[in-house]
Amino acid sequence: MYAWIIPKDMSQPYLSPIFARAVQRGDWPENEKGWHEFCIALDCSKSNLIEVDTYSKDGVMHGVTIDSDSSNWTPKNAYFGSMDFLNKYNPEKICEEISSQDLEECIKIDEKYAYQEIRKIKTQKDIDDLMSSALSFHDAHIESIEAKNDEIHVVFDPYWNRKVELWFEEKSKYENRLEEPEYYWWDGGSIFINQGYIYLCDEINTHSLEEGGWGIILQAKTCSIEFYPVIILEFIVLWVDYELIEKIKCLVKMTTNKWIICYR
Repeated sequence: MYAWIIPKDMSQPYLSPIFARAVQRGDWPENEKGWHEFCIALDCSKSNLIEVDTYSKDGVMHGVTIDSDSSNWTPKNAYFGSMDFLNKYNPEKICEEISSQDLEECIKIDEKYAYQEIRKIKTQKDIDDLMSSALSFHDAHIESIEAKNDEIHVVFDPYWNRKVELWFEEKSKYENRLEEPEYYWWDGGSIFINQGYIYLCDEINTHSLEEGGWGIILQAKTCSIEFYPVIILEFIVLWVDYELIEKIKCLVKMTTNKWIICYR
């Protein structure tokens, strides 16, 4: 597993493997356990392990998964597991108890990972990674759809501290049944491959065009995806000071690769 880590101080996100994950101790209802999940990753210096809360109290997601592969994991349940060589540790104590040899192995795993900003969707694993990274498109809202030269570029508004862009190419087309798509937020979505085409629609657990009551669907022979973390800064202004806003944008640009500013 691999993810973008958004530090608690909302400074520049960085990439790290996810070595373990679990739920904080507590008698949590089953439908609330996910809100108390944490994972183990490298710190920004890539020299030590740290515990990262998946969600913070203010709703920020601090781990944005980009690779959901857990084939080298020892899972114990939906929220608890670790890489095989680390299963001798308790996730709550691993940061303090990990041996220097195992820590070195963690650092090597990170160094070997070949990150690609834009990836083509070719296999079921690619679809699984995308659906995991996009949180199955829950709460997604299309910002723009641009069709040009047999390519459709779809941009989603930021949601859950991530932004998703897709490029549908070669015999691309889309169909929109929604009356007011600009006011429509997705409950979830599906990506599936059928007869050589890749499809994205706004219906959960859909595997063909005939299934579900989808409102919008996109298709093409090839599809590429980019997703990255966003840091949303919300501040209150009593009047619109455009010079101040530009200064803040410049400051954020200096410290983050991808950024979005919200103000009210």
